[in-house]
Amino acid sequence: MPAVSVVNYRSPPASSAMKRASSSRLDYSSTDRGTRPPALALLRQAGLLARSEAHVHVLDNACGLGTTTAALYDEFASKRELGRLRVICGDVSMRILRVATERVAQMEGLDAEVRVLDAQVRVSPSTNPCFTLMSPKALSLPSNHFTHVLTNFGFQIFSEPILALHESVRVAKPGGIIGLTTWTHPGWVPAFRLAVARIPGSPSSLPDPLPFTTRTGSWSDPVWIRAQLVTLPAVDASTICIERHAFEMPLEGEEDVRRFVRHMEAAGAFEAFMEGWSVEKRRACEGGQLALELVRALMEEHVLVWESAVVTCTKRRCSTCLRM
Repeated sequence: MPAVSVVNYRSPPASSAMKRASSSRLDYSSTDRGTRPPALALLRQAGLLARSEAHVHVLDNACGLGTTTAALYDEFASKRELGRLRVICGDVSMRILRVATERVAQMEGLDAEVRVLDAQVRVSPSTNPCFTLMSPKALSLPSNHFTHVLTNFGFQIFSEPILALHESVRVAKPGGIIGLTTWTHPGWVPAFRLAVARIPGSPSSLPDPLPFTTRTGSWSDPVWIRAQLVTLPAVDASTICIERHAFEMPLEGEEDVRRFVRHMEAAGAFEAFMEGWSVEKRRACEGGQLALELVRALMEEHVLVWESAVVTCTKRRCSTCLRM
């Protein structure tokens, strides 16, 4: 795999839209700081940033607060190519979708729809040999439909990620691109480790990798990811591309640090980090103690380095894969 390319990324000045978002518990400007650079890398690797006259129909699956769609919108709008773009944003959380809907509504000229989608519904096996684990209707979307099916940091939190992977391939057109990103090194992990080490009664050491990154598979391991894709008959194995991406995110001052910590707690990062802890060890970090120590740790090391795997592949053009 190529060497990691590290780029600096700083949050843009707070626009009126960002200020409105920042006033809510789910702050998409904070989410963008950590997930937009990999989203842009995914769009580039999927061929969506190149100039073209072809129309593209994108599924932004597990869309979260709309980071990937916002990046798509900015790129297409800057080239005055919104007329060839259609996007469906899907997520299982109504709470998240309310924010995504508000955000997409601000993207003037974008042909987009936001809807509840769950790619992990366990149902009866399909008769199609390419998709033995998923029903053709698990996503409530037609087969062979999208030119691009993208998931920016969803697979590590899916309860049934392999089922979701099958479903991503099903809804892609033959010749369509399936793309995803997964964390190999979340930028906040070193600060969390330092913060926990300073709290009496908390775990004296933490496993590496952390359980939340591996509970449903080794999604931080590019070799393992490739192995999962190779097993899918509908995926053209020769097109599998897994690149490493890294970027630096500086936190600028105490208020920026505190805002970041509040966002991580609201987004569920604390719960993910404490997965598998005993009741006693969790109790040691209650009462704001973990947040307090995390602020202290981030003030000492305020430049976060985030590393991820950016994965793309192409769906085969074959008669078997069309019979769904």
